[in-house]
Amino acid sequence: MIVIFIGPPGSGKSTQAKNVAKKIKVPFISMGQVLRDANKTGTLLGKKASKYIERGKLIPTKLIRTFIKFRLEEEDCKNGFILDGSPRRVEEAVLLDDYFEQKGWKLERIILIEISGEESLKRLLKRSRLPDDQGGGRNDDEIKDIKLRLKEYRDNIDIIKSYYRKQDKLCILNGEGTIEEVTKRVFSIMQL
Repeated sequence: MIVIFIGPPGSGKSTQAKNVAKKIKVPFISMGQVLRDANKTGTLLGKKASKYIERGKLIPTKLIRTFIKFRLEEEDCKNGFILDGSPRRVEEAVLLDDYFEQKGWKLERIILIEISGEESLKRLLKRSRLPDDQGGGRNDDEIKDIKLRLKEYRDNIDIIKSYYRKQDKLCILNGEGTIEEVTKRVFSIMQL
């Protein structure tokens, strides 16, 4: 099973994607973490990605393509996976569809977790104060970077929603409330 979680920064998509991956026993893949890990390695690709990560900017689609292929070719992905954090632009959505078709894989659904801009800002500011081992310490959780990421999200989400609606794969749910409440909504949509 292949499922993609998208939503604004701070929507809890990673938390919910991890819950689903654990429940159905497939890998959880966070594109953000893949990119941050590449940044730490100091490889040429990592250095290219770091230029965007450090400024809180979206990474170009061409570079995302390389990271996606690199990670999804790993053995643990052969029976499906839960992807978090990509696509962020319609070009990435098309890229993913082409890649899945080439591999003979079927994307089951896209789960969009929606929260208000105010809630997103509140959650990200709270996360920025957490220690590294609890999800804090990210370079892109500074207020100026958060606002930039929210703007980039708003600028791109409508076209992504339209793209996946045409495929009848988009499921939208309210991401506000406790983690447990949102998990129940996600599991209900996925019939888990």
